Amino acid sequence: LYGRLMSMFIELKRADELVVALDQADYQGARLLAHTIKGTTATIGAEAMRQAAASLEDSLRSLAGTPDDALRSELQARARALATGCATLQAAIGGALAALKNDGTIADIFKRNGISYQAI
Repeated sequence: LYGRLMSMFIELKRADELVVALDQADYQGARLLAHTIKGTTATIGAEAMRQAAASLEDSLRSLAGTPDDALRSELQARARALATGCATLQAAIGGALAALKNDGTIADIFKRNGISYQAI
C-alpha cells in the first residue's frame, strides 16, 4: 500500500510538468502527461479530476497545428486548474503516507484534512 501511494504521489506531481509543457507549446508532451494524470486520478477514484484530465487529453489530441491564442490560453487555464486539484490530492496522499508510517489509517488522514472519498 505504501508503495502504491508513493507512486500516485509522484505521478500527481506531473501536473506541474503539464503546465510547463503547455507554456512551452509542447502539445504532444502535454497530451501524454494529461493521459498519465487521467490514469492516476482514475486509480485514486477522483472521477471529476479524471474527467478533466481526459477532456484536456482529448482537446490536445484533436489539435491540428498550433492553437490560436484564445485556445492556448484556455488549455493553459485548464491545465493550471488540474494542477491545483492534483496538489490537493497530493497533500492528502502525503498525509496518508505519513499516517502509515505512524500507524494511522488513511481514512483518518483524509477525515482530518476535510477530504472525503466522494469529494475526490
